[in-house]
Amino acid sequence: MNTTDLLERVRQTGVLPTVAENWDDAAILAEATEALRTRFAEDIVNTGSGYWRHSEIVSTVAGQNEYRINPRAVVQGLQKFEVSVDSGKTWALMRILTLGSDGLYESSNRGTPSHYTHYSDYVRVFPTPADSTTKFRFSFYLSPSKLLPTVTSGKIT
Repeated sequence: MNTTDLLERVRQTGVLPTVAENWDDAAILAEATEALRTRFAEDIVNTGSGYWRHSEIVSTVAGQNEYRINPRAVVQGLQKFEVSVDSGKTWALMRILTLGSDGLYESSNRGTPSHYTHYSDYVRVFPTPADSTTKFRFSFYLSPSKLLPTVTSGKIT
């Protein structure tokens, strides 16, 4: 099934006219994407489906303590956050801090990060990295892709 078929079925089952003022193709696809992400994401995380689990390796930046989680990650879908000090040969789990206790670790000290706090779309690491040789590995669940209209042909320029 492609999005053209989906749109046709939604219009048939919803008894919508071919041209509906409030329900054009973009509105229907946006609603379907939101429903897919809301309902499907919970099942992905709860079942621990390996197919939807992805990893991303990020190099640290000296003096930077906040790192963004991939925007395609399911909200609260960060499964594991690891650190490597030997160019990715070995990985150690970072220890999570509660938002209330992160102030105890806040300082101007720099070193090898070992703790983190998780916000909605980023993590803050403690202590702040002293150099750019450390690597982080985020393991997270991908959210489903956005539904877009079916393209019948493309032009490569």
